[in-house]
Amino acid sequence: MVELYIDIKKIENAIKKNRAKKVLVQAPAGVKMKLNNLLQDLENRLYTTFIISADSCFGACDIPIGTISAIKPDLVIHIGHEKMIKMKGIVYIPLRYEFNHAEKEELLRILYEHLSSSGIKKVCGTATAQYLLLLKWLKKEAKRLGISILLKKGRHEKKGMVLGCETKAAECNAENVLFVGDGFFHAIGISKNTGKNVIILDPLSKKISLLSFKDIEKKLIKRNFAMLKAYHAKNFGVVMSTKPGQFFEREAFEAKRILEKNGRKAVLIATEIVSETSLLDFMLDCYVIIACPRISDDLAHWKTPAITFEELKTIFKKA
Repeated sequence: MVELYIDIKKIENAIKKNRAKKVLVQAPAGVKMKLNNLLQDLENRLYTTFIISADSCFGACDIPIGTISAIKPDLVIHIGHEKMIKMKGIVYIPLRYEFNHAEKEELLRILYEHLSSSGIKKVCGTATAQYLLLLKWLKKEAKRLGISILLKKGRHEKKGMVLGCETKAAECNAENVLFVGDGFFHAIGISKNTGKNVIILDPLSKKISLLSFKDIEKKLIKRNFAMLKAYHAKNFGVVMSTKPGQFFEREAFEAKRILEKNGRKAVLIATEIVSETSLLDFMLDCYVIIACPRISDDLAHWKTPAITFEELKTIFKKA
């Protein structure tokens, strides 16, 4: 049976090293429910008080600064992601799924049958942090079956690892990309950034599917339409996310400069959670969102036109 592994020893060592008596714990949805028994045991053994954050935890960049400021913990334990932000007092505890031999063999069979039926002999291998060990195993075992899985280092120096906002590891010399993980979020980012088809192997559902770049092109057409409406807008809001891993003040000021140079009015707006609802009171013609680069996936559903900083530069590229 697939098991989600949390490195309890690393958490315990971090608490002892920092002599922490009050610890704030942050974890993604789906993991919080697993923390009760785990933390209760640690509290009893280490005489430490744990406080679990109910704030969002969409990635390693999503650190709850407001909650930290209010609670003032001795230590913050971020469960779920690899280290991204160098902040004193924060310890990252990545998660990983563990599979028994039979489960791995079944996933290998599913992958081999799909690739063989499609005539594919070489793919660029990618995965989220939780599945990197499985990806490496698949690479080794697929080789003896005549399938080459290429692994390239991403921005964080781990071969094959991709983030929602960073997919350098997918830029291998192969026509197709293999993504080992659950859901479509990362696969969409890979296809958008590489222009390639993505073969998705979901180890939890044990299903394999294809995300065609043609499907992504439809989304890009919608983005072009939003950019056209933005070009004709007069009053803009430049929205900065205050999340520490998404706070790009320089880009926000540059966006304001570009807009004003091109005869538009622009106001700077700061918010922790970027949503259309939080911006309704401003009644502006268009918004430029300076936050996670994957925010463009959500902007297509906004009633008010909203674009990213990169899209703004494309519209006014001569500025």
